[in-house]
Amino acid sequence: MEKYLAQNTERIKKFIVKMFDIEGDIADIQANFAVAIADIFSVLQGDNFKQIGADIISIVSDILGTFIVVSESFFRDSIDVILTPVVELKDRIIETYNALSEPVMQVFNDLAEIFRMYGDTIISIYDNSVHPLFTLMKETIVSVGDKFLDSFGTYILPIVQKAADKFTDFKDNVIAPLMPKFEEVFGKISECIQVAWTTVIEPFIVWFTGVAVQQIGMALDIAVNCFFAFLDGVGKVMTAS
Repeated sequence: MEKYLAQNTERIKKFIVKMFDIEGDIADIQANFAVAIADIFSVLQGDNFKQIGADIISIVSDILGTFIVVSESFFRDSIDVILTPVVELKDRIIETYNALSEPVMQVFNDLAEIFRMYGDTIISIYDNSVHPLFTLMKETIVSVGDKFLDSFGTYILPIVQKAADKFTDFKDNVIAPLMPKFEEVFGKISECIQVAWTTVIEPFIVWFTGVAVQQIGMALDIAVNCFFAFLDGVGKVMTAS
């Protein structure tokens, strides 16, 4: 670094001086631009530009004022077209409504009379035609039912009673005598099961339980001996090491 500075001292000085000269030129350019802008805007403060500003304001004001006046005029004329004829024709409209109400009332009176006659006719048809039919059907059902019940009591009921009597006889003479025999049969079956249980099944279970427990005990004894023998061998190997 020292050697570079020693060899390039003059060159570095020239660079520094040139940089200051450039900075000075930049400052002069900026100052001249600021003066020019100030001069330009000073012109805008003259009477001509003031008049231009006043004219622009006048143009905007005239546009807005014209739009507002036309809009309000359009709204006024629109409602005038719609509402004023009703006001001017009020008397004629009332007269027309009164004249129209007469035929309309006549039509509705006729409709009411038609529906009244229709209702009376339907009721008369029902009372004179439909009701007698239902009455006839009722009387027929009563007559047929009475005949059926009479025939049932004469022909069917005795057969049903005969079947009931036969079933009672079957119960008393067949089913009832069999009940003691069923009891005797199931008693003998129970005795056979008890004998088989006490003489065969129970001794076998007792013998099998004793033998099984003995064999399980012997197997456990062998397993315990082998396990601890294994542990003893492992301990000796670890001790010798």
